[in-house]
Amino acid sequence: MAPTPAQKPTPRAFVGTWELVPAESKFEFDNPPKKATLQVKPEKGGLFMRAEWLDPKSKKGEVEHELFFNKATMVNGTEVTLELVDATTLDTIVAKEGAELSRTRRTLSKDGKTMELKQTGTLPNKQAFTNVSKYTKVR
Repeated sequence: MAPTPAQKPTPRAFVGTWELVPAESKFEFDNPPKKATLQVKPEKGGLFMRAEWLDPKSKKGEVEHELFFNKATMVNGTEVTLELVDATTLDTIVAKEGAELSRTRRTLSKDGKTMELKQTGTLPNKQAFTNVSKYTKVR
């Protein structure tokens, strides 16, 4: 009997509504929001992501994008690409003219109920930064 081929990972485990755990988030660049919600929905060839937040001064913010796997989408003059590393790791790469500016790695817990977002990058003044956010799945 021939072995079954390994299944190709899917982004299914990332789909849902996630809420920020501010006490478990640490930012080197900017300040972590007081509250944030991330919605992830499947799209053909990618994912639709919508984030809403309250900044430290309670100012509301929101952003939404349809992003594609291994195909850049132009967002505010930068190229944004999704890369499914494996079944529990999803990267968002932001580049300009082919040079990577930042990368956000989303890593799911073994039970799929929590997700860590680790954003690394370089500021225009060439200073490197790392922001870490923890989210819990609410739907």
